[in-house]
Amino acid sequence: MVLESSTYTRESQYSNPPLLSSRHFLLVDTAGVYVYTYDGRLVCSPRYPGLRADILNAQTVSISNDTVAIRDKADEKGTGSVSCAF
Repeated sequence: MVLESSTYTRESQYSNPPLLSSRHFLLVDTAGVYVYTYDGRLVCSPRYPGLRADILNAQTVSISNDTVAIRDKADEKGTGSVSCAF
């Protein structure tokens, strides 16, 4: 699966470019958050009550080889976060 930067235009359903780790990449669209392997297999789609994928960006979402962390926008002090291990 080849990702080209031209695929992620403003008109695209994906509002942000993919976040990358050495084993996975993360896409955010208007419906949710999706973690894929570089082979194109969906690994997980983390969700929690109140998740608003339309306001997520690279400053509120992070990915490593085994964890996705999403900052909880309901907690304005920034002390809360939601993580998903896979």
